[in-house]
Amino acid sequence: MPPCACTLDVAAQPSDYIANLISAEQPRAARWMLQAPQWKTHGTAYDNLCHQGWTLLRSLGLRILWTERCKAIHADPLAPPALPSHLPTVAMSHFQALATYHSHRHHTLRAAVYSALVQQCRRASAGPTVSHHMPIPSGGLILFDGAARMETCCGGSGAIAMPHHAPLLAHFLATATTNNIAEYDGLIRALTLAVSMRLTHVEVCGDSNLLMNHLRGLNRVRHSGLRDSYVQARTLASTLHCVFAHRPRKFNQAADFLSKQAPDDYCDYGTHAQRRPLSPSDTATFYDFLDLDFLHNPG
Repeated sequence: MPPCACTLDVAAQPSDYIANLISAEQPRAARWMLQAPQWKTHGTAYDNLCHQGWTLLRSLGLRILWTERCKAIHADPLAPPALPSHLPTVAMSHFQALATYHSHRHHTLRAAVYSALVQQCRRASAGPTVSHHMPIPSGGLILFDGAARMETCCGGSGAIAMPHHAPLLAHFLATATTNNIAEYDGLIRALTLAVSMRLTHVEVCGDSNLLMNHLRGLNRVRHSGLRDSYVQARTLASTLHCVFAHRPRKFNQAADFLSKQAPDDYCDYGTHAQRRPLSPSDTATFYDFLDLDFLHNPG
């Protein structure tokens, strides 16, 4: 959930809030939300309050920004829109109405979700908390892929995190798997690499449309075998400022190479000390693919 309404981050600028709302990014979750209990709806496990509150606030925030822009467009058409100061108050009223509705309908868990968001809006309206130890943003790019071997009942996943010397990980899945499960394994390992490198802002790239739609909230996770992996990936992503971007397969060849190398050799590879390194010839092939991946320019 972005800090745009319920948690006002003193280090962020109004333009950052607006960019988050318009681009549908999911920035770092607030600490109070990470401590909230998870809840379920329609049998599918989602994030805790973070994703639900962020989705609602994005819709509400865009509506308010549009209204404010229409009012000011005749005064100065070139002036950038500013974050409305009354957004936390409007959001609190919106969440209070939803909490009351679900309480009357005896939807206890959903009522508790919206009541918690009301309390956070009140804290935001009281004023931001000043922190003297703001972390320095550190950005990076992570790539992932997965592959299943039906004939040998195994699979593999590939994970790459940059820019620090391109740490990589090729993981061998010794049991029968599917391409989607292998893809999620690569995503989880790539996010774990990013967290271990202390990155704060990452662009998450993969060639699976299904996973990208899951992460963007466009599709529900319908397959029961993917739900645990989805929740694990979302939990890791909520500790980072993530932008999810789909890549064509031809510009994700480095991660694809790693995901196929592991099941071909029946072993794991990686740049960490406890992992076996790629052979010199495979390393050269990997970096050739990585150079081609860098040519990707979505325009």
